[in-house]
Amino acid sequence: MMEVMGIFPSKRRILLPGGMMRLAVQANEEGADLLEHVFLHTPAETRSIIGLVPNCSVDSDALNGIGTAGRILRSVRRRHMGNVTYEVLVEGLVRIRLHKAVSTDPFVKFEVEQLRESEPDAKDPRNADFFLRVAEFKRNAEELIGELAQHVPVISSMATLVRRAPVHLLCDVVLSSINVAFADKLAVLNVLGLEERYALAARLLAQQMQVWNTGSQIVQHIDGHQLKKKRELYLRNKLKEIQSELRDTAARNGTAPATPKNKTPPAPGSSSSS
Repeated sequence: MMEVMGIFPSKRRILLPGGMMRLAVQANEEGADLLEHVFLHTPAETRSIIGLVPNCSVDSDALNGIGTAGRILRSVRRRHMGNVTYEVLVEGLVRIRLHKAVSTDPFVKFEVEQLRESEPDAKDPRNADFFLRVAEFKRNAEELIGELAQHVPVISSMATLVRRAPVHLLCDVVLSSINVAFADKLAVLNVLGLEERYALAARLLAQQMQVWNTGSQIVQHIDGHQLKKKRELYLRNKLKEIQSELRDTAARNGTAPATPKNKTPPAPGSSSSS
């Protein structure tokens, strides 16, 4: 089913279904006319739907053929020193395919098709292997997000989204919450087959886990090296304190002259000349 939708060119940022994106667009930037229309003409209780479409490649400014329909959850217009900025929070809903441009004034509109996906049947024996891969993907995602959340607490909220995500949205939700290169995320956006998308998402997740594990090992090595250096420094300082106390005690008791620093004490039985 075709429909006309306002299109926001998200350039090198990609919103996947199930993910969130924050936009901050100044009045003279591309896409601002669409956000101004939403702000001025949409009732506060109505959540507008817009299409967010990235560039088709890193080196091109042309729109990609596939984008994401997003629901605007919050829209704020700020004025400062005569400048207007629109701040918007958008929730990704479903992939869309662009068909033809309808207008460009006052903002870009396209005739689009929503590419809705149904949930696979877990009871169908033919899907058994697929659901095993989904379960493994979910375990790995929860493990990585759990590790990341120890260092970036805000990521912990993603664990709940991953746990609750339906199968057809799970890999999109996971890849929205971790650092994935533009080209890789664009490839995921463009994959319309669910099994193929999971295969690609699993590979990207494995890469992220490898990067994280390698980084953790390096940090542990550095921490261990620094701990060793601190321990050695502490022991050296403690040894100096003990040597100083022994010299002071010997000097007070008259049992031996205090040894000057960096000098060897006289050998037993030797006499000093004045």
